[in-house]
Amino acid sequence: MSAAEIADLKSARWLHALATELRTGGKGQADLENAPKGTAWKVAIARTLRSTVAPSYRWLANQLYMGKPASVRVYLSREN
Repeated sequence: MSAAEIADLKSARWLHALATELRTGGKGQADLENAPKGTAWKVAIARTLRSTVAPSYRWLANQLYMGKPASVRVYLSREN
């Protein structure tokens, strides 16, 4: 399997997990785009995804509209 194929599989897995979390929380794409970067439910989704399917911080930052990857790391390092 090529590196590109592996990356595609990972991305598909991450997207599926994100869609599941959004559905569970009653959220959608518009919520992601309009909610503040560090809102509690976005941080909770990011934390769940990191612990279950381990997407990159860059991917989380882009998909969850949370700013820079470093910001996501900071949000996740804080205790809730």
